[in-house]
Amino acid sequence: MDEALDKVQAFEVGGIDYITKPFHLEEVVVRVRTHISLGHFQQQPQQQNAELSDAKVQVPSTPESFGNLPKQIAERFQNGEYPIADRFDEATLLFANLVNLTPLATQLPAANLVHLLNQIFAAFDQLAKHYGLEAIRSFGDTYLVVGGIPKARFDHAEAVADMAIAMQRVLAELSEQSSTEGLFQLLSTIGVPLQLRIGINSGPIVAGVIRKPLSYDLWGSTVSIAKQVEEQSTAGRIEVTEATYDLLKHRYLFEKQGEIFIKGMGRVMTHWLTGKVS
Repeated sequence: MDEALDKVQAFEVGGIDYITKPFHLEEVVVRVRTHISLGHFQQQPQQQNAELSDAKVQVPSTPESFGNLPKQIAERFQNGEYPIADRFDEATLLFANLVNLTPLATQLPAANLVHLLNQIFAAFDQLAKHYGLEAIRSFGDTYLVVGGIPKARFDHAEAVADMAIAMQRVLAELSEQSSTEGLFQLLSTIGVPLQLRIGINSGPIVAGVIRKPLSYDLWGSTVSIAKQVEEQSTAGRIEVTEATYDLLKHRYLFEKQGEIFIKGMGRVMTHWLTGKVS
């Protein structure tokens, strides 16, 4: 069922995601993997640190061995600080999902699909670097970036909003480039253009280092809410929570989207980010 009321009722009784019929096996696999990753995100770092404190941690000998650790965190880790877990009272994070990736998975060889994802995520990584944000990770068809972590900054919401707008533009530009070897053109021929669905939220976040694999991760309700906003957003749109809207409303352009249901919170107001005040 895909009527709005059906979805609302499902979320209200505890559902966290949905797939409408007819469904593709590949999409089911991608969504299951995404929620396994989310379950990992939502674990409290104290639980993991308790386990890690009982084990001897092998400190990498080269910067390349630090995985996705931010530079400041890698330096702390190399100096012997462990476990590492910090709370940030103010931060903004963005989940972006590549909509309509499933048709590609069914029609492209695996190598071509991975090549396309690498191209897109590499472009997003460059944007994160340009705006001074931390690209936490990509998993499946989802990309996560955060502002105000691990180094606090007063304009974390503005930087994330700027990146969200730029991500939409970059994906459109990639769609027009011949260097994509016809992969985007294939989507056009089957009538499902590749688009981004973006959700943004602001608030307190816990961040820390886990060992298996060595990585820098985020936890807390702010993370969970941002992911749920992304999942209920619309392809080609940027949806933000009221918390983020309050930080941006005087410098960016918005349209009121309405209320959505967030598990553990109930109905909350969200807004579409449409641009920046010139």
